[in-house]
Amino acid sequence: MKRYLSLFVFICFTIAINAIEIVSRTVSVINEREVVSAYGATGKIEFYEKKGGDYIPLNSINSIVASGGEIISPFISFDGRKLYFSAKYQGKTNFDIYYSLYEGGVWGTPKVLSVVLNTMFDEICPSVSPMGTEIYFVRRQIDKSSKSPQEINSVFTSSRDLNGRWDIPKKIIISNDNDLYPMILPDGETFIFLSMREVDGKNLKNPSLFYTKRLMNDNWMDPKPLFVDDKYLLTYPSYLQKDNSIIYFIKEKKKAPFVEKKIDFSVKQNPNVLITGHVSEEKALNAKISVFDNLTNQPILFTQAYEDGWFALSLPKGRDYLIDFYDNGCTHYFHRVYTSNLEKDTELKLDVKLSKTLDLTFSVYDGLIYSPIEAKLKITDINNRLYPQLKAKKVGDNSYNIVLPLGRDYKLFFERKGYQPYCIEISKEKSIQFNISELDVELMPNMKNIVFSVVDIETKQHINDVAVDLNNQNIKEEFVFNLDLGVIDTILRENDKYQARVMAPGYIYKIDNFDMSQVSNNDTLIIELLPIKAGVVVQLQNVQFAYNSAELLDESISALNDIVDFMFSNPEVRILLAAHTDDIGGANYNIKLSQKRAESVKNYLVKQGIAIDRLESEGFGMNEPLVPNDSEENRAKNRRVEFRIL
Repeated sequence: MKRYLSLFVFICFTIAINAIEIVSRTVSVINEREVVSAYGATGKIEFYEKKGGDYIPLNSINSIVASGGEIISPFISFDGRKLYFSAKYQGKTNFDIYYSLYEGGVWGTPKVLSVVLNTMFDEICPSVSPMGTEIYFVRRQIDKSSKSPQEINSVFTSSRDLNGRWDIPKKIIISNDNDLYPMILPDGETFIFLSMREVDGKNLKNPSLFYTKRLMNDNWMDPKPLFVDDKYLLTYPSYLQKDNSIIYFIKEKKKAPFVEKKIDFSVKQNPNVLITGHVSEEKALNAKISVFDNLTNQPILFTQAYEDGWFALSLPKGRDYLIDFYDNGCTHYFHRVYTSNLEKDTELKLDVKLSKTLDLTFSVYDGLIYSPIEAKLKITDINNRLYPQLKAKKVGDNSYNIVLPLGRDYKLFFERKGYQPYCIEISKEKSIQFNISELDVELMPNMKNIVFSVVDIETKQHINDVAVDLNNQNIKEEFVFNLDLGVIDTILRENDKYQARVMAPGYIYKIDNFDMSQVSNNDTLIIELLPIKAGVVVQLQNVQFAYNSAELLDESISALNDIVDFMFSNPEVRILLAAHTDDIGGANYNIKLSQKRAESVKNYLVKQGIAIDRLESEGFGMNEPLVPNDSEENRAKNRRVEFRIL
């Protein structure tokens, strides 16, 4: 898996055009607007738009790179008005999906697409359907179950409702966790991606291009290779949407020049596929056989195997087929036959094995952040009567296994405190394809609505252009909001604790903690910010030192980084760093200790890039207590670090 990822992410193929090295390109359908990702003069990937014969840098997006971040995998919408991409801002550890709107002849400031889509993992390679109602992307995770952590690249999809909200992304069933660069084509039904998987019984050594077609009920046919040749190293497929072809750059192992391949989707007609074989469980089955059009699910043929299980089917070229083998109390077996590339009559041997049990393994996840969680499982019949003899066993931190005899109706209830219960129904009439199957269960947390209102503490007026970084203190979950008008309406987990970091130009930042269990649904949380003025004092939270020392402890870094962000956001501000102690020890000793501590904070800020002439430091010892030093609790309050606006 490590070698696979390196082919996609770290090996870059370059074409020198106008002094930039192009990595990938994307072209819109309607107006053929073209955007490329390329290695510019900085040596980092940036975005450029082709205008005339030149490539013009997209400065609004490239500013992410200029500030120390990264941008990759651009995808331009089919109308050419929205550019989707993945970005990792400075200080972030993962890529999220962003977009930029084309307005007034320029690309606008990047915005996060949706907090629902983005998680603690990397979300990369976005591709959006022609109507803009579906997005496909790769979620990159680290599998630490083995001694050597492996990277898993899974294709996910999400749909947008009429109100513009994206639903919880779900992993596409055809993804084998070894896929990258998914792309939905102009027909909205054809889906292509790069993958390393088995082709003709052999595992590919190099990534190749595959495509699939949408079936009914949001299912997909098994992926089909478009181009497979292990002599070449294939990466960064570029789809030239206007002429309905795919161009991709490949590098031959023994030759230097780049090779350009073009593949179309033309369909030829006529020849037949003859399929013969046997159907059995432990013995031969007189199984039923149904043949459907693989694309439309339109029934084409109903037949049956003979008593000895033997069957024969003749399928003409001209469409792709889905064959369903089934018998009462058994799993179904589905086989797809693709005849699009058939040039002559072909014979296929197919022996089908059905099963009377279903071996199910369930993995349970938080539906918002796709993080593993534990849950209770109970199994009933269709009338909610328990099956006491059916016991699921736990096989992992969030995984359960059970073997179900088929031919009955089942309900599987997953429950966890703080989450909505989830029920899976398995009907004896439902098509069960595999006797061994895995299923991801996503439990949605119970939520409350809350309104954030950020106002000036003096005027009580809403503040524009506010950034809110919201961190869940119970789990690893983070949201970033931009409040253009000082107000935002959102939903949060009903019983979790959160910390909000609030910043706005011209104001002192504020850190506010709140507990959703103490908040009613639709409550408004008012956050008041102080305007930046000389003399304003800000007490820093959680700046800690080793005992009787000026050595900063690790838990201080987050609070100090808040000052760094504040200073960068307000480059004209100068501050005095003031350290205070309690009354234990002599006055001179405490003055010296507090001075050293103030200097430690100052030195940290300078190392993070804050100009030293914007900083002063002073130790006040025990001279300015906040409260009387008459208890350990009060002494802890007096041991503090503050900064004052100069």
